Amino acid sequence: GNGQRLSITPYFRANRMDLNGSYNFSPTSSNARIERTAVQSFGLMLKYRKNLDDAMRTRVIAGLDLDYSPSRRAEDKLALQTRNGNQGAYTEYTGYTVGPRIYDYQVDYQSVAPYVHLETSPVERLRVTAGLRYDYARYALDNRLAAGAGAGGLFQPADSAVDFSRFSPKLGVTWALSPASHLFASYNQGFRTPSENQLFRAGASSAAQVNAALGLKPILAEQYEAGVRGNLAGWQYEAVAYLLNKHDDLLGQRDANGVTVQTNNGSTRHKGVELGLGRQLATAWRLDAAASYALHRYVEWVGSGFDYSGKEVEASPRLMSNVRLSWTPRRGSFAQLEWVRLGSYYLEASNQLGKYDGHDLFNLRATQALDERWTLFARVLNLTDRRFADSASVSSGTAVYSPGLPRALYVGLEGKW
Repeated sequence: GNGQRLSITPYFRANRMDLNGSYNFSPTSSNARIERTAVQSFGLMLKYRKNLDDAMRTRVIAGLDLDYSPSRRAEDKLALQTRNGNQGAYTEYTGYTVGPRIYDYQVDYQSVAPYVHLETSPVERLRVTAGLRYDYARYALDNRLAAGAGAGGLFQPADSAVDFSRFSPKLGVTWALSPASHLFASYNQGFRTPSENQLFRAGASSAAQVNAALGLKPILAEQYEAGVRGNLAGWQYEAVAYLLNKHDDLLGQRDANGVTVQTNNGSTRHKGVELGLGRQLATAWRLDAAASYALHRYVEWVGSGFDYSGKEVEASPRLMSNVRLSWTPRRGSFAQLEWVRLGSYYLEASNQLGKYDGHDLFNLRATQALDERWTLFARVLNLTDRRFADSASVSSGTAVYSPGLPRALYVGLEGKW
């Protein structure tokens, strides 16, 4: 009461996976392996909110996020048993034997993140928000294998710990043009730590590579945003322009020994506009549309034998849009026709080996409530049965397309009790 609220949210997650990745298989592969991973996460989120009884309608929010996530990884090298198919046209894998263990470690991840958030209105039409968050993260490695040269030509790190910390500010303002329309602008910073894989599973072949992996820095990001949103003549609208800069981005590149290592020598810039529009056309009909046009570019991306600086980021279409026409003839009945447009994008970072042309897809969805507990639903994806790619890239100088699903019909029954 009295404008105060305290919330406490504990959580627990667990995941275990055994993986024998087919992407590691080839007749001459030295990477075939069985990977076993397990991770548990214990966390607690605390948040306290207080509305101050003042003329500026001030609100203060303070909180604390805690996380403890122990994980385990074990990997065994495989010796593949193969035979050639018809006239050697393909390779058939007939089995494998388990070889030496190349990774066997536990990592305990801990993070503590207190934050404070303030909202206030110096004048009636202006709302100002400001916040500051402090993040501390620590990875502690317990390696079950001996430090130094190990199986598979990999150099094992000794037991060690790596920590990261940073203050991240944010600032935002909103100006009421009218009761139904607002201008807004914001600035915020963020960062992302290297992952357990990048720190401790670097595929290193020397102590120098191990130390380089343990010395990786977080990726830093800063974003500027400005826009307008509101309601005009029955249309709900939003238009936003943004600029996102990423520094110390992690870039994988091969060293003199042909080993792929991670380095903090990448930076990218992402800028664009996003538009949203919606309107109730009639009692039973509604139209919604959203579109994004953005340019994603490498500012600096230089590695061994390549320089992608100034090139567009691969697999990053400039245009993405979505239009939905919804029909609700009566309570409990709903149908929607959707048009999805994905623009073209480069297949690889040099921008020299072509583009994927993009695609247009149509989807149809419908639901019918049978009673208060049961609902029948159906959807038809790729209504026109168009051939398209879920993803497209280049492998060994050749364009590779992952085909999307042809026309697909799904029907189901949902019950609530």
